[in-house]
Amino acid sequence: MNLAEDKRQAIINAALKEFSINHYATASTNKIVSHANISKGILFHYFGSKKNLYLFLYEYTTNTFSEALNRQLDLTEPDIFKRYEQIMKVKIDLMKQYHALFDFLKKTYAETSFEVRDELNHYNATIQKSSYAMVFEGIDTGLFHEN
Repeated sequence: MNLAEDKRQAIINAALKEFSINHYATASTNKIVSHANISKGILFHYFGSKKNLYLFLYEYTTNTFSEALNRQLDLTEPDIFKRYEQIMKVKIDLMKQYHALFDFLKKTYAETSFEVRDELNHYNATIQKSSYAMVFEGIDTGLFHEN
C-alpha cells in the first residue's frame, strides 16, 4: 500500500474495531473512515471495496500471527505435546499483545456473508495445510504407542 504509515495504521485500527463489533454485511465503511479520520474516497482509492478491505484485514491479521508464531516456535522439539504447549503459550501471549486482532479473527470464524465466506474458507485451508506441515515436521512418532 502506498500510504503513509500513520494513515495505514489508522485505517487498520478503525476497520478492526468496526469488523470486530459487526458482521461483514452490517459493518459501516462510514464509521471506519470517521474513526480513521480519512475520506471515503481515500479508503476506496486504496482498497477498491469493502470486501477488499475486509480480506486485506484478514490476511494482515493472519500473517501477523503466523509470523509471530514462526519466530517463537521451537521446531527442534520432537515431542508433539510439548510443541503444542509452546503453540498455546505463544497464542496466549499474542492474544494479550494483539487483542483487537483476535477480536476480529473470532468474528470472522462466525462470518456467514456469502460475499466473503468462500475467500475466508479458501485462505484458511491454505493456512492450515502449510501450518500443519510445519507443526508436524520432525515429530518423534516413537513417543506414541503402537497402533
